[in-house]
Amino acid sequence: GVAATVDAAVGRLVPALAPGAILVLHDAAERGDRAPIAAEVLATILKEMDQRGLRSVTLDELLAP
Repeated sequence: GVAATVDAAVGRLVPALAPGAILVLHDAAERGDRAPIAAEVLATILKEMDQRGLRSVTLDELLAP
C-alpha cells in the first residue's frame, strides 16, 4: 500500500471538521520504521480549527450528558 502523507491526511480530515466531529489520528508508523505523521497533521488541523472557531475536547467531554 501507499503510505499516507501529511497533505493527503489533512486533505481528508479538514473537510470533516464540524461541531461534534470525531477525528482519529494514529500515533504509530503505518509500517516498518517510517516516522508517524500524526503530530504534523494535528498541528495543521488545530490551526484550521482555530480559524473556524472550533475547539477540541476529550471524548468524555463530548459524550457527557
